[in-house]
Amino acid sequence: MGRFGTRFFIVQVCVFALATGAAVHAVAQHTVKLPKQTQAWASSAGINNIIQLPTDEATPVVVRTSPIVQPRIPSKSAAMVQDDAPGVTVGTTWYDFQTNAAMPERVSLFEDGSERYLQVLWMASTDSTRVGRVPGFTNARGSYYNFVDVTDPSAPQVTIQEWQKIESSNNRAGWPSLVQFPDGNIGTPSHNAVFNGTVVKFFANSGPGDNQFGEYSQPTVPADTALWPRAAVDGQGNVHLIYNRSLPDGSSQVAYRRSTDYGENWEAEILFTGASGLLPQGVTGTLPNGAGGDTYAITARGPNVVVAYTDSPLRILTRKSTDYGATWDNPQIGLRLLIDPQHLPIDSTEYNVGGIDSITVYTDTVIAPSSQISVILDSQGRAHYAVGQTLTYIIQNGLKDNSQAGSRRGIIYSVDDDALMVNTGIYYYVEGDTLIYNIAKASDTWDGQGTIISRRAYTGASRYPQLGMDKDDNVYMVYGGQITGDAMPMQIDTTPGNANTAPDTLINVDGLFSHLFVMHRPANSYVWSAPKDITPAGVSCLFGTLCDNVTDQMYIAYSASSIPGDRVTSVETPSAEATIKVYAFPVADLNVPASVTDNGTLTAKVTISPNPASADARIQIESVTPGEFAVSIVTLQGVKVFEAKNPTMSNTWELQVPSKVLASGSYQVVVEQNGQSTTRTLNIVH
Repeated sequence: MGRFGTRFFIVQVCVFALATGAAVHAVAQHTVKLPKQTQAWASSAGINNIIQLPTDEATPVVVRTSPIVQPRIPSKSAAMVQDDAPGVTVGTTWYDFQTNAAMPERVSLFEDGSERYLQVLWMASTDSTRVGRVPGFTNARGSYYNFVDVTDPSAPQVTIQEWQKIESSNNRAGWPSLVQFPDGNIGTPSHNAVFNGTVVKFFANSGPGDNQFGEYSQPTVPADTALWPRAAVDGQGNVHLIYNRSLPDGSSQVAYRRSTDYGENWEAEILFTGASGLLPQGVTGTLPNGAGGDTYAITARGPNVVVAYTDSPLRILTRKSTDYGATWDNPQIGLRLLIDPQHLPIDSTEYNVGGIDSITVYTDTVIAPSSQISVILDSQGRAHYAVGQTLTYIIQNGLKDNSQAGSRRGIIYSVDDDALMVNTGIYYYVEGDTLIYNIAKASDTWDGQGTIISRRAYTGASRYPQLGMDKDDNVYMVYGGQITGDAMPMQIDTTPGNANTAPDTLINVDGLFSHLFVMHRPANSYVWSAPKDITPAGVSCLFGTLCDNVTDQMYIAYSASSIPGDRVTSVETPSAEATIKVYAFPVADLNVPASVTDNGTLTAKVTISPNPASADARIQIESVTPGEFAVSIVTLQGVKVFEAKNPTMSNTWELQVPSKVLASGSYQVVVEQNGQSTTRTLNIVH
């Protein structure tokens, strides 16, 4: 519905509290049966309860990408013998689903001198029994542990052949989120069903390789259901826990607790969303509710703790503590709105209700953030964010007179057509920067043909991003996608509602196998390398999780199965036992970004005009020192499309860029001199 346009209002200095409601409403997709987990409402043009936050950073703007023509990958016959998925097998599971939105941390690295070990957690079930129609949805489902020796990354050694559930055997549990303490012990929260609700419990082992986990504590009580936990450990060993709190009024809130004794005891709960949500000092207003399960991520490093999450208007917000989680209400840094998509009205229907002039307003369809979030901190304490993209539109109903706040309310709808998702990718943003980058575009590897199996509502075609970082602050990412032609004929259900209980309405499709891709961004550049496919054709590889600590290897865990999708959101497909793999991917095998590595920031005045440009753009450079200049024009996917060098050794240079031969979009202008560089953005519009 509507025309397609990408319009964003990227804000870091204020949060708008929008009208919310209690009912869950999502547009069911033909490949998705979304549980009741998200409330997506759009307010009227009038903003309610504006929350003013201090301004301490420039307002960022979105950087749009330009399309890159990719060669077509030859189609693969479904009858071909499957290639083995890379890595070692740490276990198998019949319950092959892992997250509603953001992928939790499931791998940690422990180094003992020259020896290296991975500790791995995964939500699994060794029981193939279907409950309803979901395989493995039994009391056998829980958190499973393994220990892998990667001292020789080319020959990893799995030490536990038969992994065991770490929670008690008499209840259905799971949703682990691995944290590692300085001594190598690991812990994890887990949500557990109990006789009168669902609570979060915290478990830990006694050292690396120990598969006997003790229940340390129960951070939450069953009065209000607590689900889908995430955890992180800071530089003092404090544990930071976030989870979904389902309140009696039906709302979902993002809740937080801290433990200063390694998970044995927990401080009082803090809410980051809803009417009782924590606000910065001196700020008044009401925060919207949370968006529901798994729509948040957490990280910690040194004294800094960062939480990123989606609220019910489907915006991305972030909370930061700089004192080990002791306080979250510093008005300078405590609460920020990162991404808020702006839908513009394009059509309407007017009518009269009881003598009152009323209207239904339809918006355009825009690229918007999904709830698939990853966040990591660098050595300077800056947060790096990766957020998936999706397509949404709004239908509002209410008074024709829109002068009063709350005079119209609407629902944010998720676009159903997989092919329309070919231009979605992943947002990348660094705290304090003025640009948000679009990376990992689905069209880099896929032509839009075929059906993405188990693509949940409010998600796109590039899914489940997870970030990692090495000691030099180089950033790495693994994410899920698909490639052209790698599909198999299969049936999927188009029945709206709960797929576990509703009857089937089956259609035949070419179901796309999922692939995992890796890419990286050098610390001294904002140009990412092109995505590299690390999984074979004919195997469905999902839910990639990347160890935060990247060395000369990216340590990746993921799920591999013989049928596209998973059996929780696609219950009509046959049961298939999934294999859980751990892969030590060599960093040296990553694609190389097209930009040139520099040794520092060039001090120079760089002016680009006009900008945006159509025919030609003029670049004027004035440096503090003389020397040869090199100018490169690079796409946001890392492809160099133009380069030039000045013929003299002066400290000034002016050159023309033939913008008319470049596709519309945003490019990075990299100016280099004497081993240093500076970067500007050039927008081209035809």
